[in-house]
Amino acid sequence: MEMVMARCSIGTVATSAQNNPLVEIDGFAPVQRVHLVVDHWNYANIILISITVLQLVLGIAAAHVAHQIVIPAGGSMAVAQVLQPMTNRIKDMNSKECRHPGFPLKSRWIYRCVKVSEEREYDLFMEEQGN
Repeated sequence: MEMVMARCSIGTVATSAQNNPLVEIDGFAPVQRVHLVVDHWNYANIILISITVLQLVLGIAAAHVAHQIVIPAGGSMAVAQVLQPMTNRIKDMNSKECRHPGFPLKSRWIYRCVKVSEEREYDLFMEEQGN
């Protein structure tokens, strides 16, 4: 595959060079190689090691958070049962006793589960209803 791509790119460059006019660009000639000199390898090692450790810590934290996520078995009804305490808490917060006088209730959110096909597929969403 790489040979086919190399031949195609060589042919493209050769055809462009043959058919396009010559363009001269002022400046220095391209450098064949670059030699990198690092005077302070200790600093470079500290930077590389700290980046590696930071990525390791973030990866472990992401794995820990992902491990704590629970996906209930049982389809949309199980998801609805999981979401029910959250909607009850929102309903309690929206009650008249809990409302702050400076922040009147303007809308409420209702959890909906709608069957979308005969293969037991459901659309789960929150719907906003104004008062």
